[in-house]
Amino acid sequence: MRRLVAVVWVATLVSSSAHATCWQDERGDCCSPPGGPVYCTGGSPRWQANPGVHGEVSLGVASIFGERREGGGQFGLGLRYRREMEPTPLRTLLFGLEHGVEVFGDVGRTRGSRRTGSVSIRLVSDIGVERIRFPSVLGIVLGEVGIVFTEGRAKVARYHFARLPISILLARRLALHGEVSGVITFADAREVGVSLRVGLRLLL
Repeated sequence: MRRLVAVVWVATLVSSSAHATCWQDERGDCCSPPGGPVYCTGGSPRWQANPGVHGEVSLGVASIFGERREGGGQFGLGLRYRREMEPTPLRTLLFGLEHGVEVFGDVGRTRGSRRTGSVSIRLVSDIGVERIRFPSVLGIVLGEVGIVFTEGRAKVARYHFARLPISILLARRLALHGEVSGVITFADAREVGVSLRVGLRLLL
């Protein structure tokens, strides 16, 4: 009996001195004990699990409400870089964790049933926490510029400001995206409105 107790005590001492290495990725919370296999507990998808460079494809609908009313479909491509090391909370809030560039194309109609299309580009600076991604202060300030082509009219410029995009991960590589922003269209006269976008994003 004393020998059995001694064996158990030695085994406990050895196991306590060998620390497992643990981390988080798309599989959830994972640990790898020295000399043993990797064990993962299934967890929900999270933005923190996607460091490095990745692309995004978006598909949805977009509408503008105000003096100039438009609506239609939207397609977008984005290239983003996410840091592996997180800075201080204040710096994260101000400048974000994920930065990149996005290009959008819209096809739809105006309030007068005229066909319209646009191409725009913007810089992004976002923060991903668990399943939700939202803009940093810099991301809200950064604008989006584009050119609008309307049937029977010359091309005009458009500027989106005070953008508030929110993305929610539905799966490891699929997110629901919604965004509201102010918009100014520089046509014959300056037209101010509100832009609303809703769609899905595929993370590549």
